[in-house]
Amino acid sequence: MAQNLEETYRERLKDKKIPLLVLDNKWHQLFMVEKKSKAVRKYEQEVNQLLQRQGKLGTDIKAMKKMKSQMLLEIQEHMEEAETDARVQKQQEKKQKMILEINEKTTAYEDELLDLPYKLEAANRQLMLETIRIFYEKMKQNEQEMDDIVNWIQGIRDKVKENLVKKTTLEEYNMTIYGYLHDVLGGDIVDVFDLKYLKKKEEEQE
Repeated sequence: MAQNLEETYRERLKDKKIPLLVLDNKWHQLFMVEKKSKAVRKYEQEVNQLLQRQGKLGTDIKAMKKMKSQMLLEIQEHMEEAETDARVQKQQEKKQKMILEINEKTTAYEDELLDLPYKLEAANRQLMLETIRIFYEKMKQNEQEMDDIVNWIQGIRDKVKENLVKKTTLEEYNMTIYGYLHDVLGGDIVDVFDLKYLKKKEEEQE
């Protein structure tokens, strides 16, 4: 695809909502015949990895929040006990430190999760552009091949017409010859020629 044409497609796609191609069965069907280019495989892998990361972040955030809630509950349950028991107090301090770490990690994960849709959209858009590039070229090739087929069919039609005219001319010429011989030699003699001619044709066909 020419650079200016690719820029045109990029501009047209700028404000268009594109579904995630890796989740689109029709997109996969396009490549059941056509081979994926290196660029298509690259962006497809990138989109898949981002989707997997998005799912993992969501799962991890949910698990960390559950762990945090559990530890907060345990701290609350052992608050009085921690005032008189150094061992319990140490456990409480350890849990509080873990809660701070969970808060930091959760915040980082949530920030990353907020950025992922933009990264996904960018990778998916690149995948769409590569798909357009491949199939634009494929359609051009198909158009050329179809034109060649149409020209071939037209050539065959012309040849058939030419041969039909030739066949009619030969038939008419044979009839002229036959009529002349019939008039000059008579039906009996022509019948003998007919029999020999038919016998020769049968032998040639065997």
